[in-house]
Amino acid sequence: MHSFTHSLIEVDRLDDGTQVIKLAGEFDTSQTQTLLQRLGELLDGSRTDAIVDLQRVTFIDSKFLRTLVLGLHKARRGDRRIVLIRPTSALWRVFEVTGLDTLFPVFESLDDATSSLVVS
Repeated sequence: MHSFTHSLIEVDRLDDGTQVIKLAGEFDTSQTQTLLQRLGELLDGSRTDAIVDLQRVTFIDSKFLRTLVLGLHKARRGDRRIVLIRPTSALWRVFEVTGLDTLFPVFESLDDATSSLVVS
């Protein structure tokens, strides 16, 4: 029996240049490599902050978390920020257990995340 997971990575750019990375579906080892590539390309090709929308993500593994941390470090080296839009409570629990909930600023909506980047 074959297992096939669907994942989606969409990127939008707001008027101020902030990049919104919208993720949906399951992100395990096979999908995380694509995310790592896309995140790297976005951070290399831009001097703006990024918002990662996790609202429609249904599964993550440790490789996914590692990818987010690598992206965060890359952004900080370039004096940029990455903020998250909170996933489901079950997935957020993974962030809490690993301590990553204290590493990433997290918001309930795109409007809240966008406002935080303007204020900061």
